[in-house]
Amino acid sequence: MNSQDYIKVMEAHLLPFLRGPRRRMFAYQQDNAAIHVSRQSKAWFESKNVKLHEHPPCSPDLNPMEKFFGGYLVRKVYANGKKYQTVAKFETSIIDAWESIPQSLINNLIQSNEKSVF
Repeated sequence: MNSQDYIKVMEAHLLPFLRGPRRRMFAYQQDNAAIHVSRQSKAWFESKNVKLHEHPPCSPDLNPMEKFFGGYLVRKVYANGKKYQTVAKFETSIIDAWESIPQSLINNLIQSNEKSVF
């Protein structure tokens, strides 16, 4: 994915979510991946009046999803060294793993994040 692809995703998904009064209520936080901090991406966010919340460098611990994607989801998708022959099978496995997430795991990730910040 490059900056142009990232902007297309933001156009399709973030902007519709931020319509109306939500735009004033939310600041969007992203990590410091190259596509997130490129001049092109920053200019796009500014042109759309999307408020960005700065993410300190080298701080994946501030994002509970980092723990989740690097842990639970990867273990589920690649359990027992599983390999995929097609993109469709890989995508199906990701969706199945996503849909199997117990709410208790999500709650624990959020609570552990709160403990690391406060």
